[in-house]
Amino acid sequence: MGRQIAANLAEEDESEFLHFLRRSADIQLIRSFARTKDALFVDAFEPRGAGNWTYYIWNRAFPWVPTFAQTRADLPDVERRGWYYIDNMSAAPLLEYTRKGPDANAKDGRLYWAKTFSAPNGLAYDVPAFERWYEAVTKWLCQSVKATGAL
Repeated sequence: MGRQIAANLAEEDESEFLHFLRRSADIQLIRSFARTKDALFVDAFEPRGAGNWTYYIWNRAFPWVPTFAQTRADLPDVERRGWYYIDNMSAAPLLEYTRKGPDANAKDGRLYWAKTFSAPNGLAYDVPAFERWYEAVTKWLCQSVKATGAL
């Protein structure tokens, strides 16, 4: 079963969130899709806009080797044909941060950990230790962002 928390962060909240994450662990931000493999790995949340709505947060204390794939050549979105993504995220030690969409009808943002939901063969990392980190991150979100009304 996965775990999630609402995370409707304004840009200034995202900056504070990233600062907290970097203090709590050696992290790597990963975009959903990019033109090159290297461009998947970013140092900060990029300006809101097309393709910049979902990020994955890898706590590098938990070993994992990403495998890459490319979008299909017949993808309806011609612009993103052949773009790279990471194919083995389902059982990886990652948190998924999704921003709230730009319009009033958009789904809320969230911080999500798939945990064992998408790992039928179990997880190859220290789940109790990762869960402690996840709890620290969600505690920070609740304490730090709730005061601004974002959660």
